[in-house]
Amino acid sequence: MRTNDMELNIRRAWGVTSFNLYGTTEAGPINVDCSLHRGIHIFEDLWIAEIVDQQNQPVPDGLPGHKVLITNLFNFTQPLIRYEISDMLTISTEPCPCRLPFRLIVGIEGRNDDIVYLRSPQGQDVPVHPLLFQNVIEALHDIKEYRVLHEDDGIDIKIVLRAGACEKGVSDKLMADLKVNIQSLGAECPHIRIGFTNSIQRDTSTMGKLKVVESKVKR
Repeated sequence: MRTNDMELNIRRAWGVTSFNLYGTTEAGPINVDCSLHRGIHIFEDLWIAEIVDQQNQPVPDGLPGHKVLITNLFNFTQPLIRYEISDMLTISTEPCPCRLPFRLIVGIEGRNDDIVYLRSPQGQDVPVHPLLFQNVIEALHDIKEYRVLHEDDGIDIKIVLRAGACEKGVSDKLMADLKVNIQSLGAECPHIRIGFTNSIQRDTSTMGKLKVVESKVKR
């Protein structure tokens, strides 16, 4: 998915509007947005996407699912029937005005295995969606790139700042905002360590993808 900054940079560099494409290794790149850019169309003549909860029960349109069950309709060599992937998707409650007959993905909220579980004052697990970290961090324009790693002894956040940004100002604001948002969920805010770096290492084993929120804590 392209961010707002990516979209602006693409327009400035080439004078074109880019398109979002959503694909999986198992099903291929068979979902893309149309010229209206209101979401991503599921090409349901090629595969069936079932948005379900943790018990594999259907989730109503307009609400985020916990995972997706995919069934392809074109791979006769190795068929996939209700194959589980951990993407958390939201389907639009209304058809797209472009009049394509396919449902519209309006939310891609990461993978369910990216959820961070923190403890409540009563010792219970509190699920913290990656979007909480993303929304707080990406609201600070001085942050160019980041990575959140949940460890047993706290949360480490690596940050690449934009030129001229103040480390202390960003750190103080980020710590305060994260504490408020985490506690609003009923969880205790763990020890947060913020570090600044010039670049964030990509994982070559995953084709250079950057997993911005990751938990190393075993439940």
